[in-house]
Amino acid sequence: MALNLNAEQKSILNIFANVEYLIPNYQRPYSWDEQNCQILWDDLFNVFEDSSMGNEKDDGYFLGNIVLARGNDNKGYCEVIDGQQRLITIVLLAKALSLYDDKNTALENILWAKNRRDESDKKQRVKTAVFEESDNDNLKECLEIEDINFDNKKSKFHANITYFLSELKKQRDKFDLQQFIDFLLDKVFLLPIETKESTQDKARNSALTIFETINNRGLDLSDADIFKAQIYSAAINISKQDDFIERWNEMAKRCDAINYKIDDVFRVYMHIIRGKNADIKVEKSLRVFFATDGEYTKALKKQNYSEIMSDLEKIVLCVEYYCILLKKPSSDTDKEISKWLEIINVYSNNIPKIAIFIYLFKNIQEDNLPNKNIDDFILYIKNLIRYVYKMGATTTVKFEIYKVIKDTMDGYSHEYEMPNNNELEFYGKLKKGFLLIYLYERWGQGLISEYFIDSIGDDPRNIGNYLVVDRLSYLSRKKSIHSRQQAFRKSSIIELKEYIVDKIENWDESLMINREKEIKATIDNFLRNKE
Repeated sequence: MALNLNAEQKSILNIFANVEYLIPNYQRPYSWDEQNCQILWDDLFNVFEDSSMGNEKDDGYFLGNIVLARGNDNKGYCEVIDGQQRLITIVLLAKALSLYDDKNTALENILWAKNRRDESDKKQRVKTAVFEESDNDNLKECLEIEDINFDNKKSKFHANITYFLSELKKQRDKFDLQQFIDFLLDKVFLLPIETKESTQDKARNSALTIFETINNRGLDLSDADIFKAQIYSAAINISKQDDFIERWNEMAKRCDAINYKIDDVFRVYMHIIRGKNADIKVEKSLRVFFATDGEYTKALKKQNYSEIMSDLEKIVLCVEYYCILLKKPSSDTDKEISKWLEIINVYSNNIPKIAIFIYLFKNIQEDNLPNKNIDDFILYIKNLIRYVYKMGATTTVKFEIYKVIKDTMDGYSHEYEMPNNNELEFYGKLKKGFLLIYLYERWGQGLISEYFIDSIGDDPRNIGNYLVVDRLSYLSRKKSIHSRQQAFRKSSIIELKEYIVDKIENWDESLMINREKEIKATIDNFLRNKE
């Protein structure tokens, strides 16, 4: 279906004529810094100087596209899908210029939409609903500045208008200010691409589609940005917007601390919802699942605001616990869990991790993770390892994991049917995991806090030539046999100090083949022995 849109290049003067703009709450905070402003200023000033010298080829300056959305049910403003950085920065530059040319009504019109009969009744021409960094409060403060010597960098808004004011102060005697203002208003252009639909939701979706199509840098808006707006709207409906802002910002900080994307929190949430509904079909994209009409009819809108936030926070808690177990296990029990989680962690794709998160989500009780017997959790991880490693390094594993997730949400921790696969893959992406299984099962190895994969022989095709080593042993790999033996004797890896150290000097094909057989037998026994 064709999109209903308008696209016509407009001067800055016309861009702000009788239109108000809203940066919606799902957008990211204003992020341009002084370097961005300097590039813009230098470009504008160079083109202006060129035009002032009578260059006949001068066509002005094109600032780029902005993508807008306006539904018939929304008469008040255009929603800015792309272009907030340029729009806000132009407004800040216009404000700086207005302090030097305070009688210029065109500049004033960029800043404020005034009541035609009462000029004291005015609204911001550009307003931002982004709440993370108090964006609109900072923008409004900058619009109300009256001091030409203003110097404040408490936010990017303040820092950028400070930069423009300082440049104007330095350059004011070198050019005709009024000519420069006229150049900015009349000879600097934007291309607004505006979608018009019956409703604002439809116009927004159309504009997002356009943005994805024309933006070669990729979609700046994450899926989570869109979902944030939906939940925020639900919070507003029950006067919980302040509660939401506090909880969302705290959740974002927690995700940043563990280097986990909020998009991925929603991915886990999607699989929780799918598991509850016994859905094992091919998964949809996050945006289709959560934000469009379909089988789940906008999943975020079907649930209570408080339940959604509690579920999202619970997922973050599960991921935090997973990260602690992997990176900083403290007790002996945590270290035992960490051994097996590492084998999940080095698998060839991330979908088995989601099954772990969902197990924790299902069995969490306040901050007690998990509330079931810890042996049940370890068995769940081991059987998940058996399940995915028997299938090999394949993307089709996700279709089987959908079934595991469904069973997990039903309360069946590890009673799913194992795949009947007789050909095991010992190389490539799974080699590291198989070697760890061998160490844990054959040698009773404890947790290795840091490890590397090294080789002992010359045949890269044979797993019998590969070793799991610690840092000291890895650093000795290019040294003499004697140095390597010394490192192996000091190692915490049992196989190195109790077996390899005495074989390394005379390593040959027969030793490699014997070790290969032992590794394969150990792994085969583990994978086929469902505890």
